[in-house]
Amino acid sequence: MSDHRAEEPRRWVRLTRTCNNRCVFCHDHGCHDGARRPLPELEQELRAGLAEGAARLILSGGEPTLHPGFLELVSRGKALGYRWVQVVSNGRMFAYPGFAARAEAAGLDEATFSIHGHTPELHDRLTGVPGSFAQALAGLRNLQAAGRVVVNADLVLNAWNLPALPEIIDFLLGQGLREFDLLWLVPFGRAWERRAELFVRPEEAAPGLREAILRARRAGAVVWTNRLPAAALEGLEQLLQDPHKLLDEVRGREAELRAWIERGEPMACRHPERCGQCFMAGLCELIAASLDEVRRGQLGGLRLRWEERTSPVARRWLGRTRSLWLEAPSPALAARWLRSLAARPTAVVLELVGEPGARVRGALPGDLVLASAEPAWLERLLAAGGVEAELILDRRSAAWVAARAKELGRQAGRWVFSLRRFDSREAVEAEGCDPHLALLPLGPHGLRLRGLPLCAAGRRTPEDSSPFLSLSALDARGGIALQGLVEHYLREGYSLFSSRCARCGLRSRCAGMPVQHARHHGLGRLAPVPAEADGRSPD
Repeated sequence: MSDHRAEEPRRWVRLTRTCNNRCVFCHDHGCHDGARRPLPELEQELRAGLAEGAARLILSGGEPTLHPGFLELVSRGKALGYRWVQVVSNGRMFAYPGFAARAEAAGLDEATFSIHGHTPELHDRLTGVPGSFAQALAGLRNLQAAGRVVVNADLVLNAWNLPALPEIIDFLLGQGLREFDLLWLVPFGRAWERRAELFVRPEEAAPGLREAILRARRAGAVVWTNRLPAAALEGLEQLLQDPHKLLDEVRGREAELRAWIERGEPMACRHPERCGQCFMAGLCELIAASLDEVRRGQLGGLRLRWEERTSPVARRWLGRTRSLWLEAPSPALAARWLRSLAARPTAVVLELVGEPGARVRGALPGDLVLASAEPAWLERLLAAGGVEAELILDRRSAAWVAARAKELGRQAGRWVFSLRRFDSREAVEAEGCDPHLALLPLGPHGLRLRGLPLCAAGRRTPEDSSPFLSLSALDARGGIALQGLVEHYLREGYSLFSSRCARCGLRSRCAGMPVQHARHHGLGRLAPVPAEADGRSPD
């Protein structure tokens, strides 16, 4: 089985802008101009990927096997030092036994075939080319016979093949495949032009998806998903794609995104109907909001680590941000530094980290909120009386909440509860908590919640606050740093909702479930609540 982990450093290299299929859902057919990129340019990109730490090389198109230098590029990738060379292909060129044998000899490790049906009628209808099914199967068998190349399949899910998905999986299992990547349609190209025929609602796809996935698992196969919305995978949230794969999507559209960020050229695809079908919608909303703040010269919120507070970028923005989140080793030390600033944010949250020193004293600015996930600090905050406090939920602080529920309940009005976010599902499993269970010991108190599902506590009172933008999302010239902003979104902004949440009266004010928590804990605890739960009408 191939090492297909989303977090593995990889380099996608597009070889061509041409294809010998005419797929009805092709999302980039508009840029298919017949071009085949020159070999020197491609080798430069291969070297750049290695310099950035990539270990896996993925050759794509268009149809990459149509490039006259395809076999040379496979060989060159291995010679330069890529551990694993993969191609994503419609498979038709591999129907020629000599081509398949030369690809294996060149060092090809993995071939991902795009197979969208289990019959010639269905597959050829989707690819737009009679005979493409027979050629793809012949190519698959040629590589399997060679014995060294890992062969698996991509399936683009749509209204035409979803009803037959369990049968398609059975067919591919019968061909010896044991790894599948299920892809959702994106609102581009022919797919968008034919959206009335091809797009389906995620909730409608869920039953067939579940049956197909369970069949694959019973056969010992591995199933991956690509861009599938959470509503299509409820109950199977562990299969939600690793959000870090969004970095690959951003690299593929980097020129457009940089033109938007650096020159103000709007994305041609920005339209409410299209954005509602796009897995990048949340990121684009963050880009738009952040650009607006930067251009106005006023941030809603800034997040700093203690060691970042004196950096040039931080100094540029500290006097031009309404709210500051600052990690600090002690409130007294942070208060002295804040008093030294010529201009400072109007509201500050100090996240207290490490071992506490002196007790928390009352001589602190009145607009200062002290926050922590450290039980030792939380003990100090509990004893501090009138100090405004934020409790960041993770595994250790959740255990402390259970032990101190009675005292916390008596002080519920001065505490805000938020949720520690993590970079991976494994980190959530090791260090995180289920927010619904963590807050359960506090009973039906009127809890104030920030950045976690509002259905996680009895009476829901969301804290209205601007998101705190990580310093890494800003560049030294006073603009947006694309890579840093994407990484900030993946950790701090990417959240999911259940399909049931659409019926919730608080939906417009709810932060949802952070994506890594959703991948580990699932979305089953999310439940719609009446709008009057917090005494306010829905937006």
